[in-house]
Amino acid sequence: MQAMSHRTKRVTMAPERFVVEAPSKQPPLTPEEQVMREQLRLFSQQVQMNDENIKEQARRYTCRLLCAEQGVEYPRATNSRDALLATQMTQVGVADDGYEYDFQALRRYINRNMGTRLVSPITKQPMLAKIYHAETVKGKLKAVEFRPMLSWD
Repeated sequence: MQAMSHRTKRVTMAPERFVVEAPSKQPPLTPEEQVMREQLRLFSQQVQMNDENIKEQARRYTCRLLCAEQGVEYPRATNSRDALLATQMTQVGVADDGYEYDFQALRRYINRNMGTRLVSPITKQPMLAKIYHAETVKGKLKAVEFRPMLSWD
C-alpha cells in the first residue's frame, strides 16, 4: 500500500467539443469600423485582381528575344510578377516575318546578325532587316519602318 500512496492524481481534460470559448475581450466594432473593414477587404481584393491582370498582360506580351537574351524559357513558367515584367515588350516592333518582338531587342538581334544571313527567330526562315513600329510624330501615332544602318566602327 505504501507504493500506491506516492502516485500523482490523474489529469483529465474535457473533449474539445465541450470546450466553451472565452468571450472576446475586444469590444464589438462600431458601424464606422465595420464599414472601414469592408472597404479594406474590397481594396485588398482589388489589389489582388490588379496583380493578376498585370501578370496576365506580361505573359501575353512576353518577347522571345528578351527571353533568349536572359537565358530563360519561352513561354515563361514563372508566376513572379518581376520576372514576367523583365521579359515583357516595352515597345512593340513587328519584324519582317510578321511576329511581334520588343523593338530594342529586335534592333540588337538584327545588328548582331547583320554580317550573316538574317533569319526569323521563330520561323527560322530568311527575313529582311526591317522593323515596323508605332511612333508619335507631331502628336499623332504613326506606323514607321525602321532599317538599321551599317556602322563602320
